[in-house]
Amino acid sequence: MPICKTGFYKWLKINNLTLFSGSQNSGTIHIIKILIDGMDNSDTINILCATDENYAPYCGIMLTSLFENNRDCHFNVFVFEDGSLTEENVKKYHLLAKKYGNEIVLKTIDESMVKGFPTVEGWVTLPTYYRLLAAEFLPTEIHKVIYFDCDIIVCGDLRPLWDVDLMGEAVAVCKDCDSDYHCERLCLGSYSYFNAGVMVIDLDYWRKYELSAEFKKYVFSHSYSLLLMDQDVLNGVCFDKKVWLPERYNFMVSYFFKPLWDKYSDEERFLYFNESNNAIVLHYAIEKPWNYWSYGGPFFSVWNNYRKKSSWRNYRIVRALCKHYKYFIIRHVFPQLFRNIHRSKWVVLPENSAHFHYYVT
Repeated sequence: MPICKTGFYKWLKINNLTLFSGSQNSGTIHIIKILIDGMDNSDTINILCATDENYAPYCGIMLTSLFENNRDCHFNVFVFEDGSLTEENVKKYHLLAKKYGNEIVLKTIDESMVKGFPTVEGWVTLPTYYRLLAAEFLPTEIHKVIYFDCDIIVCGDLRPLWDVDLMGEAVAVCKDCDSDYHCERLCLGSYSYFNAGVMVIDLDYWRKYELSAEFKKYVFSHSYSLLLMDQDVLNGVCFDKKVWLPERYNFMVSYFFKPLWDKYSDEERFLYFNESNNAIVLHYAIEKPWNYWSYGGPFFSVWNNYRKKSSWRNYRIVRALCKHYKYFIIRHVFPQLFRNIHRSKWVVLPENSAHFHYYVT
């Protein structure tokens, strides 16, 4: 929590990483401080995420779910951002850290660090690649970190994930929901393709083998073949440097997306259904729950519950509709019809499922 001294926060720097700059009384918080003591304490869990102004609310909602369900843990959260965050959102992150007694550091990454990396308008922006720079921009005092995408909700105890044995490998990850297709696309052979939305990262390994440099080399040597961008890069470099996690630690809602569900064997379907009832981390990997007008998948109520608990409770989850008035009219004139059209793309969970009632209503 913030430390006050004559009306100002203490100013700390670690390896040229500014951990605070600003006056408490002014109300202008540029970067939220973190305590250096216990930074890599075994009782402290380190979290990394990356965002820009557009995804800042969703990142905040994700962190709210993390803190709500892990009140007995202490977190150091590092948020890599591109400098676009508004003062309002920065203040909300400050309030979030203060409310739960955790630490949040906003670290601005210069876009020159990922200059020339491929982007897709409206989908993939440069901050997407910031996770590849974890070993470069996190303090050397930190040896391990859990990375989370912004389209995630943490539903349970994270301590077992933090305590996972990496067995000398670079990352601990879960298999992607469409692993076979992407594995064939990248010519990974017998190595399965993983989803990079949740990763336990061995930072010492990344530093020792200079993986950040390897990631950059891969980007430029495969720029025309990248489909899922940073995730392809991580798989291309770490395909043989990973350990597997149970699906409950990155349970992708897209398992129930019909085009994918139809590909799975009966054994896989049984596994995914059971894991959905025990999910610790929910990942909205295809359709996003904040796109209320088009979201047809399950688990909407889970995400919306934490939105209401967060500092972004009044954030308009259909903000994009203001720019698309036709969709706005459709959403209000034909609400149920519109949702049903999108819901038809998803598997309907049985009534005995713990998440049966989590569809949009």
